[in-house]
Amino acid sequence: MNNKKPLSVITDGDKAMRKAIKRIFPDSCHRLCAWHIQRNAFTNVHVKDFTNHFSKCMFMEGTVEEFECAWNDMLEMFNLHGHKWVTDIYAKRSRWADAYLRGHFFAGMKSTQRCESLNSYLNRFLKTRLKLFEFVKHFDRALSRIRHNEAKAEFETHHSSAVLTTKLYALEKYAGTVFTRQSFLKFRNEMKNAELFFPVSTENHGGYRVHTLTKFRSPDKIWKGDTLNLPGLRSIVDRVFFN
Repeated sequence: MNNKKPLSVITDGDKAMRKAIKRIFPDSCHRLCAWHIQRNAFTNVHVKDFTNHFSKCMFMEGTVEEFECAWNDMLEMFNLHGHKWVTDIYAKRSRWADAYLRGHFFAGMKSTQRCESLNSYLNRFLKTRLKLFEFVKHFDRALSRIRHNEAKAEFETHHSSAVLTTKLYALEKYAGTVFTRQSFLKFRNEMKNAELFFPVSTENHGGYRVHTLTKFRSPDKIWKGDTLNLPGLRSIVDRVFFN
């Protein structure tokens, strides 16, 4: 990774991992896996509909103050004041609640699904009672399949043209040259969502501009994003967050 530290890290909550990340990557944003937290909520709190309300608090699109209000309402609804697991997980809210994590980059991921999907993929090639030399043979076969698929995706990217459908032509065209086709399609969907935003105002702050946006059919909410004062594609939005 050219000696670059990760911007964000997602783990299942292991304490040793938390300690290591805090020491080695102190500037990285550490997020707890949403899937594991939801499973733990279902396991530790045996109250009907609690998990659904807990998930709404976790993923709600709102401010920290709105999260706190929703959380307190949930505690009142289910009479969970003093519940040990609820109290402990609330103390970690800055690592799992969207309201506290907004503004940090996670590439759309909220769980360790990429790691879990790799485990699932390898299970198709491996068995529990393989001898060591058999394990190495099957593991190499699995890696060869992955490398073949990656090489195929790279070839398709460099020897075909992406279909451009949004109004942000220059940015979409550039994305088509750096993303594989599968990743480009995901990016294009995000581009289409971006077209629903409308500029309200722009403020100059030296080397960057602050753009205030509103969204179609959501006039009561505004979004702010920073862009560099540079021409062309280099003035891509650096970070976006709810105001």
